[in-house]
Amino acid sequence: LDAMKINELACYGCDACISHCPADAISYVEEESKETNDLNLKVLMCENSADTAFEKLDKSQFKDLDIEKIPCASSIKKDEIFTYLRKEDSRLLVLGCFEESCKHLTGDGRGERIVNEVKETLSDLELGEDRVRFERLSPRMEEDLNDFLLRWKEGVNL
Repeated sequence: LDAMKINELACYGCDACISHCPADAISYVEEESKETNDLNLKVLMCENSADTAFEKLDKSQFKDLDIEKIPCASSIKKDEIFTYLRKEDSRLLVLGCFEESCKHLTGDGRGERIVNEVKETLSDLELGEDRVRFERLSPRMEEDLNDFLLRWKEGVNL
């Protein structure tokens, strides 16, 4: 079926689509806003690779980053990425493991594909594909992780 899809990045939440829908099939529910960091930077870390490396770092230098541990990079969803990227100047870094090291059935190859699809959409909409990035790390790559996070904070492309 060809169903209507709302591009979350283009939606301003004005509800105009609701009033114009002849079937009254559209509704809009505003989510409660969560506390955000001043930099609008979010980092999603695989619990078996990046998060393990992160435990070895001096976390005090990353207190201004919104860091979330996830079970696997393959668990990310496009709609959640787009919802986060609706915030002005927001950027998202997804850190997964190497595919051959993934401990989950689906592997993080799916996570990288999702990030690439989001980047393609951002590029098509001229909204800056560099706002989202996928990187692979092993649990022993704490120095690389430290470098990724510092450069991400500074707005330097990895």
